[in-house]
Amino acid sequence: MKKVFLFALSLCLTLSFSGLNAANSHSLKVPAKQAAAKPFAYETDGVLTGSPYGDIAWHIFYIGNAPQTVTYTNNGTTYGPYTFSGNQAPGPKNQLGIIYAQVANGNASFITIW
Repeated sequence: MKKVFLFALSLCLTLSFSGLNAANSHSLKVPAKQAAAKPFAYETDGVLTGSPYGDIAWHIFYIGNAPQTVTYTNNGTTYGPYTFSGNQAPGPKNQLGIIYAQVANGNASFITIW
């Protein structure tokens, strides 16, 4: 009976420990560091000077890297928002002489009639 008990005990121990892994027996893949992402939505603004209407403030709203809308303010009056199609958005041509706004490589430029 003693031999059967020892055999059963060793069999149980072998089976119970067979599911365990030795320490550091498998490799863990550590994710590579990722560059910090730009905020999902952000805004830029500036001022157009030299227009016959005085200084014109502009404000562009982005989602990711894509410009979404541009708004213009002149002498307390706001024009827009004008929606971008690709990298261009129309402007208040009749009111302020801005034909369109364009964003290339994160830089805004404006095509005007003046």
